[in-house]
Amino acid sequence: MNKIVVLDLRCFLDKSFIITGYVQGDLQKILEKECMDFKQKSFIIGVDRGYEIAIKSGILPDVAIGDFDSITATKDCEKNHNTKEWITYPSEKDDTDTLLAVTYALEKGVKDISIIGGMGGRLDHTLANIQAMAFVKDYFQKNQIKNSKITMVDEKNWCILIENEEIILYNERGKYVSLISLSDEVLNINSENLKWTLSGKTLKNTYPLGISNEIIGEKAKISVGEGKLLVIVSRD
Repeated sequence: MNKIVVLDLRCFLDKSFIITGYVQGDLQKILEKECMDFKQKSFIIGVDRGYEIAIKSGILPDVAIGDFDSITATKDCEKNHNTKEWITYPSEKDDTDTLLAVTYALEKGVKDISIIGGMGGRLDHTLANIQAMAFVKDYFQKNQIKNSKITMVDEKNWCILIENEEIILYNERGKYVSLISLSDEVLNINSENLKWTLSGKTLKNTYPLGISNEIIGEKAKISVGEGKLLVIVSRD
């Protein structure tokens, strides 16, 4: 059995925010909640229409990536803003725009990636973004990158993918906690300060057993052994 690693959820200088084309809530507030000094501490990627969403929120991405089939007046955006780099792909391609963005961040050596938005619109896009999270997790593990994490966040949801790790969750993000197995099985799940306690539990990806648990008190702890566990903290 691999040693359980305790994840540090603070914001550090090597963090990247990937702003997708569908963001529920106030983008500025979402980013500030994740990292108060996000403009100084993070590397921001605008993905396709996410670039426009960022600009309209007063946020200038460092890089714009995508096929830009969802952007109107792309050239005007490129001309009128000081984004350092524009990377344009054909609209007919294998990889999604979000996957291209996370790959770019990984190649830059980023080890803390937050996908902003990316859920709640088209179901296929949401599922593809969860798969992109799994792709990032595999990359971190294959390359033995320590203190790394991948999250996906919007106004009402905060998601993280963990494996052989332990996290502390604070109720300020929301009181509902759902645990979903992305692997065939996730082994040795343990929790503290959840309404329904887990002790050495196994979850399978064919049975939704870990939905709508609740944080009791200020914070809760979750640890997991083998297998990829998607942890979702939500508020109504």
